[in-house]
Amino acid sequence: MSTMLSATSLWPTPLFLRYARDRTDQKLRQCITNLSDLETEIQQVEREVERLRDLVQKQDNDVSAAGADLANLRENLRLKKLQREIQETKDVIKSLKLEEASKAKEQFEEKWGKAKAAENEAQARVCIYLLIYDIRRSPFVVLTTGGRTEFTPVPI
Repeated sequence: MSTMLSATSLWPTPLFLRYARDRTDQKLRQCITNLSDLETEIQQVEREVERLRDLVQKQDNDVSAAGADLANLRENLRLKKLQREIQETKDVIKSLKLEEASKAKEQFEEKWGKAKAAENEAQARVCIYLLIYDIRRSPFVVLTTGGRTEFTPVPI
């Protein structure tokens, strides 16, 4: 037996025997099964990665939209502030116009009062009389100004 062992160790084992002894066919089938399982797992991971990419893209779009909304809100606030400032300016202008109108009224009343007094005084000095002496004769206008009397014929 010992000679046989040495003889078998001298001769290489035939390939088919080694294949059967090492159960290479079973290992090959296991490797193919493992490879198939891994390919399935890779496909699942790729689908999950794609789903996560879509989710990230959606989140990016939401962030961009939120940024646009924020810019829009800031612009709206700026416009409302400008509208308030415009209204305040209009109110100031209106109050200034009222002040100017009040001053103008005071000036008018002051000047009108003096002018009206002067007119009344002039009317008191000048009296116009229409004297009709005779129907056939011309009427006369008598002007009395400061103690001086004038007779002026008036055609009818």
